[in-house]
Amino acid sequence: MKDENCEGGCRRQDNENGGEERRGRCCHSEPEASGARGGGECRCHAGKERGGSGGKGGGHCCCHSGKKGGAGCCSSGGGGDSRHGLKLWISAAAVALSFLAGEYPENLPLYPLTDPAWVAVILCAAPIFRAAGRSFFIERKITSPLLVSLAMAGAFALQIADFLGLEHGAGHGHGSYIFVAAEIAFLMSLGEWLEERTVRKSRMGIESLAKLLPKTATVKTDGREEEIPAGEIRKGQTVCVKAHSIFPVDARIESGSTSADESSITGESVPVEKSAGDLVYAGTANLTGYVEAVAVKDAGDSEMSKLARLVEEAAGKKAPISRAADRWAAWVIPSAIAAAVVVFFLSHALLGTSWIESAIRGVTILVVFCPCAFVLATPTAIAAGLGNAAKRGILVKSGEALETLAGITKAFFDKTGTLTEARMRVETFETSGGFEREEIASLAGGAEMRSEHPIGRAIFEFAAGIAPAKAPDSTNSLVGVGVEAVFGDRKVSLEKPSPGSAAAEKFKGAGLTAVAMKIDGADAAVFGISDTPRQTAKAAVEELGRMGIECAIISGDNRAAAEKIAGAVSIPKVYAPVLPAQKLEIISAAQREGRKVCMIGDGVNDAPALAQADSSIAVASLKNDIAIESAQISIAGSDLTAIPHAVDLSRATMRTIKANIIFSISLNLTSVVLAFFGIINPVVGALIHNASSVCVVANSARLLGRKPSGGA
Repeated sequence: MKDENCEGGCRRQDNENGGEERRGRCCHSEPEASGARGGGECRCHAGKERGGSGGKGGGHCCCHSGKKGGAGCCSSGGGGDSRHGLKLWISAAAVALSFLAGEYPENLPLYPLTDPAWVAVILCAAPIFRAAGRSFFIERKITSPLLVSLAMAGAFALQIADFLGLEHGAGHGHGSYIFVAAEIAFLMSLGEWLEERTVRKSRMGIESLAKLLPKTATVKTDGREEEIPAGEIRKGQTVCVKAHSIFPVDARIESGSTSADESSITGESVPVEKSAGDLVYAGTANLTGYVEAVAVKDAGDSEMSKLARLVEEAAGKKAPISRAADRWAAWVIPSAIAAAVVVFFLSHALLGTSWIESAIRGVTILVVFCPCAFVLATPTAIAAGLGNAAKRGILVKSGEALETLAGITKAFFDKTGTLTEARMRVETFETSGGFEREEIASLAGGAEMRSEHPIGRAIFEFAAGIAPAKAPDSTNSLVGVGVEAVFGDRKVSLEKPSPGSAAAEKFKGAGLTAVAMKIDGADAAVFGISDTPRQTAKAAVEELGRMGIECAIISGDNRAAAEKIAGAVSIPKVYAPVLPAQKLEIISAAQREGRKVCMIGDGVNDAPALAQADSSIAVASLKNDIAIESAQISIAGSDLTAIPHAVDLSRATMRTIKANIIFSISLNLTSVVLAFFGIINPVVGALIHNASSVCVVANSARLLGRKPSGGA
């Protein structure tokens, strides 16, 4: 399959022969930047065919300086790692032999025409010249390959001058200027290779999302099983999933039961029991039993595919700081050429150097001024930040979202489903009428044993801890009120107490929901029920406070209930009860005060507030398309400590970007001064240039290993 423009994030896709090929946008700057590395497109390459396999090996994604076929920053755009590596080994050997030949040039006839360095020039320099010619003559752009090409052309000119016996200075200090051109080309290609390897590593967290999905699936049609590509599964088809395999699509179990490992989606490490009627997600593992399930979505619309697309979009969207870096980079290359010309004349006029030595210094300027490190500073850090976040179930929509999150000073939390688990529990239990505690528990548990209502389940689970549930003869659900059950000649009811009653007012004041139980019409007990705060909520809020972020609850629930949760998770400020429109006004008021606001909710009634806030995070949003569309960031699991980690990661990413930019600019300016005074030559300049690029990428890659409680 031929190379093509890559859209979205790097990912693997099946090709028509059943193999894999790698596609996707790499994390460099976008085409509109006319500077260096950012002045082109990101493309993918598949390696050579492997015999008989039908697959493609050595695929990689890299940045190009021109249209299709262009080279990278300073290196070839074609081939995979193996071919590029072989080229580098051969070139390294040629450069080493050239160095030895320069010590004993009399041993080689027609030297420097027979200099082994020509091998490295042909292998490494030719792609750079091609890229420079394409960008300059066809696209009318000045790019990094042009700078390097001019530097190598200067080395060739110096070699011709030396061959003709013209005056030369001490700037080179070796027998052949072809050696200089070869070493520049080799070092640029080596630097490009190292950069690509490091950047590819920084994308592993992102690419792992797509790799979780199986390539094939077994579907049952008219009682017959058939294996088809997983991507062809359509809504309504029945899929057969064996133990120790991966669910290929979001589906609802029709028959069988199993334990499912959903850690790839939600981050929860504990397996979840699944049986008929339960929903399973694509990319999660079927651990124990054979099940048949009906697809509830097409394969391409699964939650895993949705998450992968979110990250792909994020890799292609820039942060404002990235666009600023691109604008600076657009000025760097013309400035480098101008600086090289100025140094050429000034070093001769002011320092009295020979024209050849002045040319060497000008060539050095061209080499060290390549802005690869500068342009790599932002996108590599953002890619590493996104990769770290993706590995922890934090889906960030764009580099801009990551940058915005770094600046927040106030966080508003929704209560139900965000700070709480939306799982009710019995907090208080009071008996009356002389009934025994065990008797009440047995009858209440029996009345609610078949209930699916959260309050009914809470009563059943609480009662089961006191006494075994007694099976009722019959039950009758009272919609919106409660339940009635018959046990022989006894009638039991559990329902909300009448408004204004002593029980209702007492429990409301405590922030609880009251459920009154009657046996044969006589008051028997009152259950005080509350929602359960998430186990990680308090730790998350306290960590945000340590980071200088003020937290508040903004909820539609009654104030007593909201304040109860606020006390449990250490949030000092509560806005309740408020309607969705009032949430918008509260957020807007904070923004008018100059606060950078983050809204954190579970999605449905929070969508307008999520859209209004400067930054927005949707929690446990896998089942909620609205939340994913409205929020800039989605937390797949229920661990709220992912929120301070996301903030910490965003701040660390911004610090890394700024450090990268300062480092690259400082090194460039220092190198220009050193080149002006002849302290460094083109070869040393090439080493400095590539070392700076690799240092920037390596510094960005540190974000990949950043722990939730780690330092910078």
